[in-house]
Amino acid sequence: MPLKLVHSKEHTAKQSHITLKSSVGPDLSFSGILFAKTSSYDEKTQTFTSQKIFRTSGGAHAISILSIGAKDKSYRAYFIDRRGDTCRLSDGITSLTLPFDSLMQLTQALANFEFSRVDHQKSLARTSFAR
Repeated sequence: MPLKLVHSKEHTAKQSHITLKSSVGPDLSFSGILFAKTSSYDEKTQTFTSQKIFRTSGGAHAISILSIGAKDKSYRAYFIDRRGDTCRLSDGITSLTLPFDSLMQLTQALANFEFSRVDHQKSLARTSFAR
């Protein structure tokens, strides 16, 4: 299922306190709004995955990933903060800073997307990741 942008008057939506559960580190808490969400089901592994992207009041993003398998449930949460040409990713324990372009290339590879650089720029312009 493609990523669904949440059009709930994002710019005027009231910020709320949000806590994202994590199975591997501390829960992540912040003030913000839901920006986008998607979910999928993999019949081969019998795993349901739900992903949500939030925009924090400080201008960063938070990502929540819930995976429910036949025998287990996993919660993951990450902050992504873009500063110029770099992004800082953190799960509350470990942080990683890398060039923004590298993050986009990695995201494309993981999602198995293939689109031209022009389409890439248009896509970034439609999301709040682009500044």
